[in-house]
Amino acid sequence: FGRSERFPSPRSSVQLICTGHNHAPQVRQQWFGWSAFSASEIAAMEQLCTSHRQLLIDGGFADVRSEAGYTACAVFLTNIDKAAQTLSVDIAPRGYRSQFSANYRALFPDTARHYRVDVLEASIDQHSAIWVNGEKFELSAEAVNHA
Repeated sequence: FGRSERFPSPRSSVQLICTGHNHAPQVRQQWFGWSAFSASEIAAMEQLCTSHRQLLIDGGFADVRSEAGYTACAVFLTNIDKAAQTLSVDIAPRGYRSQFSANYRALFPDTARHYRVDVLEASIDQHSAIWVNGEKFELSAEAVNHA
């Protein structure tokens, strides 16, 4: 199995890997075979776990409305990207972005990962618009579903 096939989903993977009990390192090594991971890969996952624990949760979702919640979420999204890069996780196809408006493409200029708190917030709230630098960007249903 490749690394991308090892974990069922991003959310459940982080929750499984970032367990809070005292024997978490041994359990993670047994369940996920961390002996096959390099020190930098383990460090990236540990950083991801740390930022996951620091998320502010409100009603079952990450709080992105308060300044502290927004910052914690931004750090977590950055660490998701760093962990994915460190673990050489394949980037999902993002060809659909070429069909978006010029304004939306300005937010996501290429096929790289661009995790954004404002887009996550829009998808959580099921809103189809976000504001960037005072300018309103309408998200398509497809964009919200991909967020």
